[in-house]
Amino acid sequence: MTPSLLMTIAFFILPKETVIPSQYLGQTTTTRIKTTNKLLALTFDDGPDPVQTPIILNALKQHNAKATFFVLGKNAERNPLLLQRIVAEGHAIATHSYSHRTSMSPQEADIENTQTAEIVRRYTGVNPTLFRAPFGLTKSNLNKDAISRNWASFNWTVSAADTATTNPEVVYKNICFTPNPGEIILCHDIKPHTAQAIPKILEYLTKQGFQFVTLPELLNQAQ
Repeated sequence: MTPSLLMTIAFFILPKETVIPSQYLGQTTTTRIKTTNKLLALTFDDGPDPVQTPIILNALKQHNAKATFFVLGKNAERNPLLLQRIVAEGHAIATHSYSHRTSMSPQEADIENTQTAEIVRRYTGVNPTLFRAPFGLTKSNLNKDAISRNWASFNWTVSAADTATTNPEVVYKNICFTPNPGEIILCHDIKPHTAQAIPKILEYLTKQGFQFVTLPELLNQAQ
């Protein structure tokens, strides 16, 4: 079966995206989501990666966990079947710019956000309204453009700090050290040590009574 035929078949079986509550649209959120339930939103930036993202998806599936993937347009364009797998397996898909550049004009930011959103729509049918600015730069033209589109922009409240280490044990400890319900956890699905750490993270925090949900699911269960 050809990749193009696989993409055509997958397109028709993808679930619809979860609606984001209106109070988050056109806003940048940098704080934990208020909930008394032991819910966590695991998020991955910069992918999809043809090697590391499938490892992470396999681990999520094994632990019945859901996550949110903030994809780069240039990587999404190269890996459309992974985009479809992310959505088909019940995860949320969001955008993170096309190139990960931090400095650009308003016009360039508009092009990047438009380009990435169109790639996601083309291969999944999902109209992305979740966004994260590269490096969490909320005053960047990319983030300003996202807000002008009435997208919901989200940073994080817990970081794996996986760009500052290559040790999976450090990634594990950074995430598993006393998380609170409603945390938004930052990881990168382009990092081998993160992919290696995820199964242990999921196992430990699940045993602690936490449930991993997509960011839209967390927002809809906020209290």
